Amino acid sequence: CDHPGQQAALDAIQAYGDNLRHEVASGNGIILFGGCGTGKDHLLTALARVAIVRHGLSVRYAFGVNLFSELRDRIGEHKSEEDWLDDLTSPKILILSDPVPPRGELTGYQASMLQAVVDDRYRYMQPTWVSMNVTTSAEADSLLGPALVDRLTDGALTLHFDWPSYRKARSA
Repeated sequence: CDHPGQQAALDAIQAYGDNLRHEVASGNGIILFGGCGTGKDHLLTALARVAIVRHGLSVRYAFGVNLFSELRDRIGEHKSEEDWLDDLTSPKILILSDPVPPRGELTGYQASMLQAVVDDRYRYMQPTWVSMNVTTSAEADSLLGPALVDRLTDGALTLHFDWPSYRKARSA
């Protein structure tokens, strides 16, 4: 950890992991927001390993762009939305990485389908862990909608990653 906030984030994720059974049973999710390359998905992936290996929990990882491509492909193949929703609501833990497109906003259809996933998971107290490349919670509200963010953040560990990206270009 090179930045004081990194150690605090790591400590908070480790504390969640130490109490993972209780956190998951309580339906408590995780929301990590901040700039690109700050380690959000890295920490969620490490925590997912704890959930799978130590606790035998089912985890599904979904990258936003691929998630919506999969949904679009289903439409073209005349497959049901219900199966898509089941794939995202059946795992004990769902990790949503960058649910907002890198450029632009969610379409109305994408937003309603994401809302359906989050609503089902919220109703059945199934935690959703989210990483978002946004700098403030107000920006998340603006891009995802306040109702969706409200459900995701209820009881969730919410951390702001406000340090620079670890990714660096190589010099020749």
